[in-house]
Amino acid sequence: MDKSSELYVFAAVVAHGNFVSAAEKCRLTPSGVSRKISRLEDRMGVRLFVRTTRRLSLTAQGEFFYSKIKHLVEEIEAAEAATSQRPQVPHGVLRIRSPAAFVERQLVPLMPEFLARFPELKVEIVVGDVPVESEDRSVDLAIRSGLAPSEDHLSIRLATNPLVICASPTYLERHGKPERPESLGRHNCLTMDGRGVTQAEWMFREGQRRFSVWVNGNLGSVGTAVHTAALSGVGIARIPQFLVEQDVREGRLVRLLADYAPDDGRSIYLVYMTTDNYSVKCRALVDYLLEKFEPQPPWMR
Repeated sequence: MDKSSELYVFAAVVAHGNFVSAAEKCRLTPSGVSRKISRLEDRMGVRLFVRTTRRLSLTAQGEFFYSKIKHLVEEIEAAEAATSQRPQVPHGVLRIRSPAAFVERQLVPLMPEFLARFPELKVEIVVGDVPVESEDRSVDLAIRSGLAPSEDHLSIRLATNPLVICASPTYLERHGKPERPESLGRHNCLTMDGRGVTQAEWMFREGQRRFSVWVNGNLGSVGTAVHTAALSGVGIARIPQFLVEQDVREGRLVRLLADYAPDDGRSIYLVYMTTDNYSVKCRALVDYLLEKFEPQPPWMR
């Protein structure tokens, strides 16, 4: 049974008693589980759960519905297990699409061990961070850096990845350090976007207030180019954490305005693009990356 189906998700929530554990079982996010349950309730026209801040319990309709579908879920899972006579070995071609910076800094260094584990697999990496379209079947998995993908695709969050504002010590010695976001207007700010469109509106948070500052600079490009320029002292950059964390730790870049960083939910996501979401080759890579990124992603170690 497709573990992202509404019936399977409903049964998993009942079995585990909460959305978080059910999300791990179903390979969804907790918010994805919540949306599945809401859609099921809307379609049936009844409330299946009573939700409070402390507990989750079945309504009378929910108990009745679960009693009717519980044996179906169990029988399907048993049939799937019985059909699998022997462990399947990942094989064939696994195509992955990923932003160039993530390919170079994170994905490729992990490939030797992965390929050694699964010698019958061939991995092809397509470089790019274009929007994920529902009809795109050219790759099996896509790696996205940003906000959560739409519900059109099953996705798994690998790690948080906020944007970090930083500059080299050389630049700060020449131009000073901005103490507030509004001070950025006096600095050369390097802008970037993975699709080649520069973004000059930077978001900030101060207490409960969220606000934006428009910046200007003499260079806009993809993340790797902006990162290189920042290291060279060209200006102040806003770059994904996975690109700059080691540079900040080792003093090549200085983190700026950390007290104003917005909690915008940016993360690294694995997005299933194939219709066979649970193919053996996809599961192999997903499990491997989760192993390497949890509980802490490589760039935070």
